Order: sequence, then structure tokens, then C-alpha cells
Amino acid sequence: MGHDATDGTLVCDMCGVSLDGDSWLAVAVTRPHATSLGDVGAVFCGQPHAAAWIASPLPDPAPLHAEPRSGRDRAATAGFWAVVAVVATFSLAGVVAVAQWAGLV
Repeated sequence: MGHDATDGTLVCDMCGVSLDGDSWLAVAVTRPHATSLGDVGAVFCGQPHAAAWIASPLPDPAPLHAEPRSGRDRAATAGFWAVVAVVATFSLAGVVAVAQWAGLV
């Protein structure tokens, strides 16, 4: 997005002109999809080039790369749900005990 491959300077994505520190405009578009977030962006030398880019069909977004879950993450998730199950069981037992004490059951 907007960088010259040879020296890394900022260039307009429409015309390729080199941009200095303060005279550029960046546009970013986020399109939610079922499989990925479609972040697409570009850098321009002025508003007419940005408007022309927005008016044209947007490029396809890069797919998201899901990181595999580690064994530690899986163990933490299992531990969380185990604690939730224990708390829910004790809470239900407490509600039943209070209902019996109050003579409702």
C-alpha cells in the first residue's frame, strides 16, 4: 500500500508520484465477509485520485490467516468451562437447599 519497492518512500497508488511527509491522503475500507474482514487501503496524492479509486471496483481483500490454538489455550478454555460447570452446580444445589429450608419443595 503506497510504498516504492526500491527505497520505501511513500507513493500515490494511482499515479506513482512520490509523496512527502504531509501531502498525502490515505483511504481504508473495511468490508465484513463470512470468512474474513476485508481491509483494503491505499495512499493518494490528492482527493481526485482517492475518489477515482473509491469509484472503481475495490480489489479483493486478503484472506485472514487463523492461528492454530496451542495446547495451553485449549487447557485454559477447558479449565474455564470446568469452573463454570462447578459454580453452576453449586449454585443450583444452593437454590434447592434454600427452597427446601423455606418449605417450597
